[in-house]
Amino acid sequence: MLIKDSNTCVIPEMTDDLAKRIVKEWPKPPFFDAYVGMDLGFVDLTVVVFGYYDFRAAKIIIEDEIVIKGSDLHLPSFADKILETEKRLWSNPLTNEMKQVRRVSDINYIVTKEISRVSNNQLVFEPAKKDDNEAAINKLRVLLNNEQIIIHPRCVT
Repeated sequence: MLIKDSNTCVIPEMTDDLAKRIVKEWPKPPFFDAYVGMDLGFVDLTVVVFGYYDFRAAKIIIEDEIVIKGSDLHLPSFADKILETEKRLWSNPLTNEMKQVRRVSDINYIVTKEISRVSNNQLVFEPAKKDDNEAAINKLRVLLNNEQIIIHPRCVT
């Protein structure tokens, strides 16, 4: 069990008890909006999360992740890994049609532009809005508390 300091913990709602209820597999609905979020780290980890919004259940599903130590980040293979994960998660096996994906990343224009270049413009990330971080964290905390976020067990980071 992790010991949390309530004065410094950003998401105190994420308890072991809550994890038991929200970390699980989720049946993918026929219609959903797909999202990729990326947080680039060079001292910390670089993390990419793949998720979708299930309209019928009104839940955000975190379906997969890519985690790379900052010093191990090689952009061409990183871009390939993102594209492979999107294809595995969101392509129709009968038609080979890809789901439309919205991608956001923290604001590092040099790296996101380079990812776009090495992927032949297949991976274009919008800058994440950071105009009200406290409101965004509060929304995340409310969604977690209401069990409106489901995390696949393979997402351990």
